[in-house]
Amino acid sequence: MQYLFTAKQAKQLDEHAIQEVGFPGAVLMEKAATVLSSVIEQSIRKDEGILFVCGCGNNGGDAVAAARILKQQGYHTAIVLVGETSRMSEDLFLQLRLAAACDVEAVTAAEVDSAEYPILVDGLFGVGLNRPVEGVYQAMIEQMNRSHKRIFGIDIPSGIHGD
Repeated sequence: MQYLFTAKQAKQLDEHAIQEVGFPGAVLMEKAATVLSSVIEQSIRKDEGILFVCGCGNNGGDAVAAARILKQQGYHTAIVLVGETSRMSEDLFLQLRLAAACDVEAVTAAEVDSAEYPILVDGLFGVGLNRPVEGVYQAMIEQMNRSHKRIFGIDIPSGIHGD
């Protein structure tokens, strides 16, 4: 296995792009979503439903943006938001507004088990996770794992230490 960046280095790269270069976080989020969408497009058929499981941070924002991009390209997408919405990032809030304007459906966690969505995208946590996973997040990761569906992880699978 070849390591590209540690979690700390990945965070430093994002901070440098935002603070030193001047890229707005939403622009980086859009870029991440575009690349993710491209990978998914190369891997699945348009008739396969894709459920994006989104945390309340920027990894969730990447997922929401990708759901919107793929919806606009004719894919059947939906999102489920997991966690404390009162603590969501500003960029995620922006992506949720854009997704709603583009008719991306928001569904409940029960849809993780639905046959309508054979593909899941794990957008709960990225490389910045620095605490144990518990509560609704742990329950969602366990539910996704029990589903035995094909899962795409944004950055890395949620709950895995970034290093």
